[in-house]
Amino acid sequence: EITLNFKKNGPATAVSWTSKDAWIHNINNKQSGNFSGNSCIFVIDANTGTASRTGTIVFNWNGKRYLYTITQDGLFTASVVVIGGTCDYTLSTTTFSPGTDIILTFTPGLHQHLVSIRCNKEDVTNSIQNNSLSYTAKNENVIFYITVEADPVIGVDVVVNNRAGGYPFLKDKEGNYIVDQTFEGEDIQIDFRTNEHFKVSEFIVNEIDLTNQIVNDKYTITNVSGNQFIRITYEYAIESI
Repeated sequence: EITLNFKKNGPATAVSWTSKDAWIHNINNKQSGNFSGNSCIFVIDANTGTASRTGTIVFNWNGKRYLYTITQDGLFTASVVVIGGTCDYTLSTTTFSPGTDIILTFTPGLHQHLVSIRCNKEDVTNSIQNNSLSYTAKNENVIFYITVEADPVIGVDVVVNNRAGGYPFLKDKEGNYIVDQTFEGEDIQIDFRTNEHFKVSEFIVNEIDLTNQIVNDKYTITNVSGNQFIRITYEYAIESI
């Protein structure tokens, strides 16, 4: 609601008014009327559109015409631009009022990970916590640019004495690799599948850390003797994301 006050001088004649816009009316939902007091209350409907709008009220009093202008902000819509590949990321909401607090909830697509997110020109990647981003809408259109990539394939390939065939690894319930005892006396070369996004952070053989002995993503266990318990851990290679 908005109350307009008049400082009237002279004869106490009524003031007539007319609104040319349906979203400006009196408390009885009328777009025209008269009042004899020194004030009048008008109701301004909420703007559900994305653009601002301007309306007018025309007053006629004692043969003179007065014009009152009302400008109302619209809602601001958050558009999403995805860079690179397909993306199943979704937003919890897409329409915001100026100055409101926005919480975006990300749902990762299958075998995908978030690389970066910018709000207009501002990089807000480091503000993401638990797949959520809190942002305060400013008096501008809000556009989120989301960059995603497919998860790389990581793991190990194995070559036994330079020959194909036969996979020497079994897995126990803790996720450790165990070398099959039928490969006793063999040389086993482990090729780690890594790329620019993932690297080996830990390579443990029989509780001995051999991570620093990996050369060109390869390590060879020579002359296998007895059980070999192997634990391999990968980590994301881009620490700033």
